Amino acid sequence: MQKLILRTVAIVASIASTVVLFQNCGKSFTLADTAVTVDSSSLSTVDNHQTPHIVPVSMKIEANTDIEFSVSADSLLPSISYQWSHTLNNVPAACTLKNSNQATSYIINCSQAGTLNVSVTVMEGNTPLTLPVYTALLAGTPASTGEINLQVIFNIPAGTGSAPWNTTSTVVETFIGQTLKFVNMDSIPHQIHTNGAPCPHGSAMASGASTNCVIAKAYDYKTNGILYDHQLGTKSAFYMVAYDGSALYTKNCAGCHNALSMSSKAGAKVSTIKRALMTVQDMKSNANLMSLTQRQIEAISFALGAK
Repeated sequence: MQKLILRTVAIVASIASTVVLFQNCGKSFTLADTAVTVDSSSLSTVDNHQTPHIVPVSMKIEANTDIEFSVSADSLLPSISYQWSHTLNNVPAACTLKNSNQATSYIINCSQAGTLNVSVTVMEGNTPLTLPVYTALLAGTPASTGEINLQVIFNIPAGTGSAPWNTTSTVVETFIGQTLKFVNMDSIPHQIHTNGAPCPHGSAMASGASTNCVIAKAYDYKTNGILYDHQLGTKSAFYMVAYDGSALYTKNCAGCHNALSMSSKAGAKVSTIKRALMTVQDMKSNANLMSLTQRQIEAISFALGAK
């Protein structure tokens, strides 16, 4: 059977805040900001990148937002036709359809939260193939303080060819809950290869196309090995780190602020944390805290429920 068309791959996983904040006991760090509740999603994931499956293209899976879905496989081979459908809270066609239900992608907008199921049957020749249903817990539109960018864009440079996408001096930093968007600026197709971490195996990208890597697992190229181009092998390396904000909090913050689920610093924004690092003496004298990168601070703030 031919492999299906791929537009882009992403498995969205919203990370619930269930951990804690700084490994010092200074009492000058106060939280003046209102805590923000992080909605969590239960998503269908497929680690076997060779199995055709439905993937969300959109960075956000929430109510009152256009949500786009596509079919992921391991090649760009075309299929003849698609037949999409969905239910929200078991109600058929409960969301507004924004494009044809026979298009290669499926775009809907749901006015309320709940359990969303998306289905598609693909015709390859005269053979209908019904893919596994994609299920997500559709969150309500969250409040946003705008201090954390939940999307990182990496452009594969023009002229890359079979060379590495980046170097150890230009490592891409992300954290669980972010979306890393690859944009292929090169003249040849590229495809990120993973073994299920930090995100599922990527989709093939023609020149000018893009694909999303929704960060669901921690990753460090130094210990987990490099990621690389699926078509070109390890000579086309990609160096990245994906932080686990919950783990960073536990390591650096829990000793003074309790476990995350009981933290008095819930909802601490990036600016609040950075201000404390500059003004609280116990924190200023802690080498581990002072060595935290901007992205690590964002990861901790996100784990605490800020946006």
